[in-house]
Amino acid sequence: MKSLLFIFISLFWSGYLQADEPDCSKDNLFKGEMFELFIGNSLADDLSFKYCLGDKSSYLISALYQTAYASKDFGIRPAVTYHSRIKLTDEMKNKIEDLYKNALLRSRPDDVRGMDGSTWCFRPKSGNKYTELCYWSPNVYEGDEDKRGMIDISNLGTYLFDISGLVEYGAEMQ
Repeated sequence: MKSLLFIFISLFWSGYLQADEPDCSKDNLFKGEMFELFIGNSLADDLSFKYCLGDKSSYLISALYQTAYASKDFGIRPAVTYHSRIKLTDEMKNKIEDLYKNALLRSRPDDVRGMDGSTWCFRPKSGNKYTELCYWSPNVYEGDEDKRGMIDISNLGTYLFDISGLVEYGAEMQ
C-alpha cells in the first residue's frame, strides 16, 4: 500500500514540475516564445533574451556568449556560454509586456550602421512567424536625446539585461 501511495505521489509531483517548465515553443499563437532580442556586441560579448509565455508561468531565458581571446595580461580565455532562466513574477511579466508592446508599436526600421558598438536584432512573433528588426547601437542613456526614436527598444533591452542575472558572469551592455 505504501509503495502504491509513493508511486501515485511521485507521478503527481513529476507532472506538477513538468507543467511549470518554460514553454518556448515557436508554433503557438498566443503562448510560447513571444519574442527574442539578440545583442551582438563588437567590443563585448553577445547577449540573447527570449520571453516565453506559458499557461501557468512565464520565463525570461537569457544567454551570454563570451568569445575566446588571448591577452598578455589575462592569458587565454576559452569561449564560454552562460545561461540564465528567470521565472517571472506577475509584476515583471506585466512590465516586459508593456515594454514589448511599446517597442513593437513604435520601433521603426533604421538604416544607421557603424563599425563598432552593438547590433540589436528584435524578433517579435507575428502569428506563427517572426519578423526581424535590427538596429545599430540603439542604447539611450539618461540625459541623451533620442534623435533616432530608439527609446522603446532600448528600454526593453535594458530591463531584460537588468533582470537576467547575467551581470554576475561579467556581461556588459554596449
